[in-house]
Amino acid sequence: MTDKPTNIDTPQDQSPKMAEHDRKLAAIMFTDIKDYSKKMEHNEAAAMSMLETHNQMMHASVQKHSGTVIKTVGDAFLVSFESVFKAIQCSIEVQQNFHDYNKGKLPEELITVRIGVHLGDIIVKNKDVFGEGVNIAARIQPLASPGGICISEDAMRQLRGKMELNLLKLGTGQLKNIELPVIIYKVILPWQKAELPALLKIKFALKHRKARFVAAAGIIGVLGAGVLIYNVFLSEPELLASDRSIVILPIQNIGEAENEYLADGITEDLISQVARIPEILVIAKSSSFHYRKSSLPDSTIANQLNIRFLLKGTLQLSGARANLRATLFDAKRNKEEWNEMFDIARNQIFETSDLIVQKISNRFGKDLKDIRRPSKSVSAEAYELYLRGLYHLKKSKKDDNALAIEYFSEAVNKDSAFTPAIVSLANAFAVHYENGWDQSEKFLSDAEMYCKKTLLIESDNAQAYTTLGLIEVLRGNQSKGLEYFQTAIKIDPNNATALDRLALLYMLNLNEPAKAITFYKKSQEIEPMNWLVVSNLGVGYGQLKNYPEAIKAFRRAIQLNPDEENSWINLGYVYERIGKYDSAIQCYQNAIQKNPLNPFTYEIIASPLLTLGKSALAESVLTQGINLMPNNLELIYLLGVTLTITGKKEDARRTLDEGSRLVEDKIKKNPLVGSNYALAGLFHARLGNKDKAISSALEAFKYDSTDNEVIMKIARVYALLAKKDGMIEFYRKAKAMNPEYDLAYLSTALDFEKYRNDPDLLFVARQ
Repeated sequence: MTDKPTNIDTPQDQSPKMAEHDRKLAAIMFTDIKDYSKKMEHNEAAAMSMLETHNQMMHASVQKHSGTVIKTVGDAFLVSFESVFKAIQCSIEVQQNFHDYNKGKLPEELITVRIGVHLGDIIVKNKDVFGEGVNIAARIQPLASPGGICISEDAMRQLRGKMELNLLKLGTGQLKNIELPVIIYKVILPWQKAELPALLKIKFALKHRKARFVAAAGIIGVLGAGVLIYNVFLSEPELLASDRSIVILPIQNIGEAENEYLADGITEDLISQVARIPEILVIAKSSSFHYRKSSLPDSTIANQLNIRFLLKGTLQLSGARANLRATLFDAKRNKEEWNEMFDIARNQIFETSDLIVQKISNRFGKDLKDIRRPSKSVSAEAYELYLRGLYHLKKSKKDDNALAIEYFSEAVNKDSAFTPAIVSLANAFAVHYENGWDQSEKFLSDAEMYCKKTLLIESDNAQAYTTLGLIEVLRGNQSKGLEYFQTAIKIDPNNATALDRLALLYMLNLNEPAKAITFYKKSQEIEPMNWLVVSNLGVGYGQLKNYPEAIKAFRRAIQLNPDEENSWINLGYVYERIGKYDSAIQCYQNAIQKNPLNPFTYEIIASPLLTLGKSALAESVLTQGINLMPNNLELIYLLGVTLTITGKKEDARRTLDEGSRLVEDKIKKNPLVGSNYALAGLFHARLGNKDKAISSALEAFKYDSTDNEVIMKIARVYALLAKKDGMIEFYRKAKAMNPEYDLAYLSTALDFEKYRNDPDLLFVARQ
């Protein structure tokens, strides 16, 4: 049941009342409108009108079948019935009514409801219901298709001899927070029959039989007479949504080390091809390769990734021959589905990988004829060049990326229609530009050209649209980039790269962290072992000031990659914002240990150290940083401030003089950088050079009035000079650009010592 902000009171006289403080066996129906939240975001007035129509229709059907509306939350209904028979009657009537209502409507006007029904023990208390029966019904409801109904086996048993239904057994599901597995059935509604494959129908023995299903218009009347239930099975039970998941672990190269590229490349290619199978969740390569050297049991890996199936394999090359073994493991059944050795010629690897994809697809009950690669056959030489490119692209280094471009280019020259190589070449060009390795426009134009070439051959290639989105963002066209990313996700909802790119765009460029969190959480399902996704999720929570969730995310990111300093820095920053300065300092110290050459860590550790009066430790840490990075002006300034606080006036003045000289030299070499003038203003203010401090601050504003850090430095200059009006003016400007300049920032920020408790400044920081 979705959580919506709108609460709608249940009409007082439409449903019979339950006794309070009662325990009973009841049929529970859960319903909600598919994508109602999105409709609210798009057009709130239309969504509210839709909700009113929906509620009227729901209440009418519930009352007709003697149900009790326990409560509504937004678009969701929780209803109890005295019998499953009445619950199903009501459910089918509801779907029939909405099915009729939707005829001739525009897509945005459709009311599409999902329903779940279960029979179980409930507790009635204060006009609300509780208990596992309610929880199971709530877990079943999201499994229903839009416009459909799902029921539990407990509910199904109550219908024997009472009602004729077509049911499809979906399988046994382990529902969240429910101890025992639950068998789920899908009710096949009359208008859905044409959408289903031929089914084997098995009849239950009956005491009474009066009629069969007739045309949709007469369903409710016939159900009242009721006669027969059909239980429908497939030869292999259809998988639940939670079972449609797989990880493809790195294929182990058990031959010469020089062939590792081939094993890794085959793995990446298999991941990308299996990900093309509709409605399947495939763990992304970032999380798959997390287990490259793992000795964990298959079942443990599957549990950690929350997936059902696991593919692993080995590769051994010997001259012109190759032995490729592939094993599919079913974690739910805790056994191998199949284990096959392919003894093939080396030039048959491409066809063999396609065969493995086909076998996986068959297990998921999917036909690959419409989603196979456009290149039905690729030369062995082109395929190996492509795999070499993947191997080097994955390393994310300048020289390796250049090699990847070479290999992909050669592969495309060998086969001009091999889209995986073409789109990978486009991506490599864009990445080269993005990482600053070469920011010639040619890299972006070439990337764009190869993306468009891919789309001419394969119009629904999600990766091509993702790379086009990146190109537009790099060019500064955020709206166009957003459009491309959304197209990629529409084609492939589980495309991890598109999800990550879109989330980053919302968080950093469009300042919409709530939307970023939505996409990062979806991305987490696909790449749960990717520390960067988890860390960025924490950044989103931090921007929303949801600090408990931010801390949880950063701790998880550290657990996944304890040697990466940025997660430690982010965690420390959150602790600093909630006033846990000792914890913040420890995190910053850990970050320095991970990477002692990151100047930012030394800069941010100084404030909490000085706030706690640990000036000697601050001096030691800053000195350590300056010894490693002797020309870092920020560190020199902070050391000068620290020495001033500790009373080492001569050392402080000598340090500040040196910093002032160095920053003035930088200004002479490049007089157009606003941040240098802002820093010069701070040095001059600390040294008592008031006129120079003010003129430097004004020059900083002249050259860069859009950088919030520059504007805040100007505010600090005015604070040091005891010019309150100027301080307030520039603090307000900086705060308008960056909401992080709030009370938490002010509590430890340097240079505001005279005004930290000033009511006017506190008012600005609080806004």
